[in-house]
Amino acid sequence: MGGIRHLHLVEGVPKKEIARRLQLDVKTVRRAIGRPKPPARVSPPRPRSLDPWRDRIERWLRAEPRVQTETFESFRGGYPFRAEFCAPGKGW
Repeated sequence: MGGIRHLHLVEGVPKKEIARRLQLDVKTVRRAIGRPKPPARVSPPRPRSLDPWRDRIERWLRAEPRVQTETFESFRGGYPFRAEFCAPGKGW
């Protein structure tokens, strides 16, 4: 939507022409121009691939805290999940 504002405010392209170029309704173009900034995109939360095993992993790490680093260094999953389990002060 930032491109719509640029076309209209900087380049002076009329709203109808912007709607035609971008294949949008004129009302959509008018709304985009009237906003101070584009709306923020919000994605719905997704479950993590290891969430079903979270409790089991936590119990395992509590029982064997020394293997945390070795195991999670070779873990090919996402960094946030690994960092959450290996964070200092986790109490393992």
